[in-house]
Amino acid sequence: MDHLGLDYETFSTVSLPDVGGSVYAKHPDTEILMAAYNFNHGPIKQWIPAEGEPIPKELAQALIDPQVRKWAWNAKFEMAITDQHVAAVDVRQWRCTMVQAMHCSLPGKLEKAGPILGLPIDQQKDRRGKALMRKFSMPRKPTKANPNNRLFHYDDPDEWQAYLEYNRSDVVAEGGIWRRLKPYMMSDDEWELFRIDYEINEAGLPINLNMVRNAIRIYEHALKTGLQEMRELTGLSNPNSLPQLLPWLQSQGYMFEDCQKGHIKTAQGYFKKPPEHWSEERWQEYRSNEALRAVLDLRLETSRTSIKKYYALERATDDDGMLRQVLQMNGAARTGRYAGRIYQPQNLPTPEKRFEKYQDVLAEGIEHLDHDALKLVHGNVFDVLASGLRPSAQAPAGKLFIDADLSAIENRVLGWISGCDKILQVFRDGKDPYIAFATYLFEKPYDELYHEYKVLGDGKKRKIAKPGTLGCGYMMGAGDEFVNNKTGEVEATGLLGYAWNMGVTEFTKADSKHSVDTFRREFNEVKDYWYGIERAARKCVGTGNPIRYGHVAFEMKGPFLRMILPSGRPLYYLRPRLEEVKTPWGEMKVQITYEGLNDKKQWVRMNTTPGKLTENADQAISRDLLVHGIKLAKKRGIDVRLHVHDQIVGLVAEHGAEDKLALLQECMEDQPKWAVGLPLGSAGLVTKVFIKD
Repeated sequence: MDHLGLDYETFSTVSLPDVGGSVYAKHPDTEILMAAYNFNHGPIKQWIPAEGEPIPKELAQALIDPQVRKWAWNAKFEMAITDQHVAAVDVRQWRCTMVQAMHCSLPGKLEKAGPILGLPIDQQKDRRGKALMRKFSMPRKPTKANPNNRLFHYDDPDEWQAYLEYNRSDVVAEGGIWRRLKPYMMSDDEWELFRIDYEINEAGLPINLNMVRNAIRIYEHALKTGLQEMRELTGLSNPNSLPQLLPWLQSQGYMFEDCQKGHIKTAQGYFKKPPEHWSEERWQEYRSNEALRAVLDLRLETSRTSIKKYYALERATDDDGMLRQVLQMNGAARTGRYAGRIYQPQNLPTPEKRFEKYQDVLAEGIEHLDHDALKLVHGNVFDVLASGLRPSAQAPAGKLFIDADLSAIENRVLGWISGCDKILQVFRDGKDPYIAFATYLFEKPYDELYHEYKVLGDGKKRKIAKPGTLGCGYMMGAGDEFVNNKTGEVEATGLLGYAWNMGVTEFTKADSKHSVDTFRREFNEVKDYWYGIERAARKCVGTGNPIRYGHVAFEMKGPFLRMILPSGRPLYYLRPRLEEVKTPWGEMKVQITYEGLNDKKQWVRMNTTPGKLTENADQAISRDLLVHGIKLAKKRGIDVRLHVHDQIVGLVAEHGAEDKLALLQECMEDQPKWAVGLPLGSAGLVTKVFIKD
């Protein structure tokens, strides 16, 4: 096949990061300014419609020719622009250099990936791009000298020439990265997944825009009311301004130097219990300050950021009510799990517990009630709106969602890869894995704990067992509490932090230590697996020879250490070395280090551990199992609209929805040829609104 490298630069009055690629491409103001392209990595050519040029015949032909493979960085954008402004897109003819780079655990930004791969300067992305984009691709304030809301090529010919050069440099950079990554090209199965990913993203997630718009009206009313209350309590002209608010709070006895959420919460807590160093007199004075208490409450409510996601939904949802391009293939480095965009379904606020079973009723209230009625029926409006974000995705008239997830998939995979029969038997017997672990924690029979949970409705012990069931398999320590100086929040490390992050806030340090000790005592095969997988990886790095360990294998290929999964898909660790690293407990230990993105999106040398390698293998295999279910479901006619880690959501007609759900679960529980002996199970429901069961 011939290779077409392609890169567009466009103009629009809407912001691409704000509205997403689908709305941006379809907006009436969006136009192509220029397109750089080349064939088979040959000389760069350029089409400049902004200067009145018609599309070159060779480019027009290539864009529809099935014998020409189209490559672009973040190809979804080029595909959307091509589809709207040039010719209909056949996804089977397209490939994405960015998805390929992320497959190799490289950054998803062109300007970062090139230097990391060692491309010469003349093959790297031109760093002037952002300034040139702001100049020619985005609207501007009209001036007397130039009353237009944008600059045209004739307004600044020199800078326009620089923009044309920048456009050409992108194709050069993309081609350089493609050549470096050609030996590590994704398999046909993964490119088939790229096609399916495009189809799911293009089908879109149905959003109830009436509900979204009313949520915004309610939020703005609540915000206005809250700020007015703060004005009356403080006498400040703008209590939303920290330079105004902080001095007032401090004059009332507030003891921190900022208004971070954690510090506000701590100050609220002092109304119930004073710090140890306070005198009784000081505490009584503090707790009697009702104005301070009310302002602290209002500050927390009015500064919430999650609710602003309604604005993103309104901006990014197409006119047909579908939110598109919310999933990013290979978004998570090394495991290849998906990341979210715009709506970010992987990172939505957990609904208030009182709304968990009534999310459809809650969504209906947000859609139809005004601020006062919603407050009267459901209470705190900010809590209500945050809880309503997930169910703002709603099946249209005559349709329903079928929603299923792979039950405790990471725990199942952990038992399978480690050969731990004690874990696997829980699933073979159809038992609840959290209750099964609780039998060890609380030394009570399974039937007694199950009765307590299911019949008596007391799930406390099961909830305490959940973090250990899911987290201890990755060698987590018990952890400790600390104050995050940036946010003022009390946070935690290890299993304790893992539990808090999953919403089990009643989980204590004692619970954490007990869970870790119990897990390591009961599941020896998992402990052995941690050290075994690390030994294998270290031996591969040290000798350069391939080695198999259980269901996975390691090999060195070019600058990468590759972990080969049972499915055949490789995970990538760039430029691995064996180095002495200081452990969290202060010991110097030889570990594998490699290059990757840290939590702050910085490219650094980082180290891996036995538990982290186990986690990578487990989560990546779990991803492959979900993908197997998605492919099978699509093949069997299920209209998949969303998936989140272990969950698949399809859109079906109301009639026969239960049968379609059974079919979806059958697809998800289908055992791939490479996963013999791995017991799979799922749970599902039919629902009008998107929920997390």
